Amino acid sequence: RPASLPRAQSYCIWEPLHIMREIWAAGGIQEPRIALMHRVQTPKTALLARSGDTPAGVGFLALDGEIAMLHAVEVLPSYRRRGVAKKLMAQAAKWAEDHGAKYMALMTTRDNQAANRLYSSLGMRPVGHYHYRIKDTA
Repeated sequence: RPASLPRAQSYCIWEPLHIMREIWAAGGIQEPRIALMHRVQTPKTALLARSGDTPAGVGFLALDGEIAMLHAVEVLPSYRRRGVAKKLMAQAAKWAEDHGAKYMALMTTRDNQAANRLYSSLGMRPVGHYHYRIKDTA
């Protein structure tokens, strides 16, 4: 967690704003997943990060005991590699710590090299792997 967050560059907001839903939709995160966020019964928040004055990235964070689980991280393509995801992660870490979490977790694919580099640079490390099985229809 950084000593201080960039001023007026990231926020914890519940319920998600319309612009946050638009950013999620641009990344393929649709209403059923947003509805799932609403059904979470533990402490939760949505994250919003800006690039300058422009909303550029979002995420969802929920607490389960000592673990804060980060989901639905999305940065608009035109704002990637500008520090937006780092702002989201810093805000997530602050919220998690403020709510008693000892750990923060997330999932990403092995192929998402940019995300994996970011998470590694922040001191996160893989603790497991998973894969999907597709039923053979032949």
